[in-house]
Amino acid sequence: LDAAECARLAHPNLDFRNAAHSASQQLSTVMHEINTSPYLYKSLIQMQSQYPQHTEEYRVVRSLAADMERGGIQSPDAGVKARALLALADQHGAAFVAEAMRPGNRGAEHLARMLAARANHAAMLNEKSYAHLQFATTSAAAGTPEAAEALAVRVATAVAP
Repeated sequence: LDAAECARLAHPNLDFRNAAHSASQQLSTVMHEINTSPYLYKSLIQMQSQYPQHTEEYRVVRSLAADMERGGIQSPDAGVKARALLALADQHGAAFVAEAMRPGNRGAEHLARMLAARANHAAMLNEKSYAHLQFATTSAAAGTPEAAEALAVRVATAVAP
């Protein structure tokens, strides 16, 4: 997916960029289906008990399950709506990047919509913010949820018209 995104954004040939855009959309659809599969999630949860917690196998299985939990898979009622909001946020995030790459267009509207969808997603899962949701299930590069939120505000301010 990352290679398709890179080609979509940076390849000098328009035909390559268009083909990469199509491939990226198709891959995103497949990844969404995988990340929202209750069967796969249940299998991952069951597999956790098969490995000691200090093993690489356990860490991989736990990491995959945690990724799905950030999408709300463990919450049957709120999970469907939360996953739809996350998909919407992803769409606006991709649109923001595409718009930001064009001269004179900073994509502020898509960024604002992405941030709003992420905030609503987190609220449905009873988290203070999307950054708090991310930190609840993984160690993130920003250090704290507040640092991640501050970065989002700085980017939004920088691209505002």
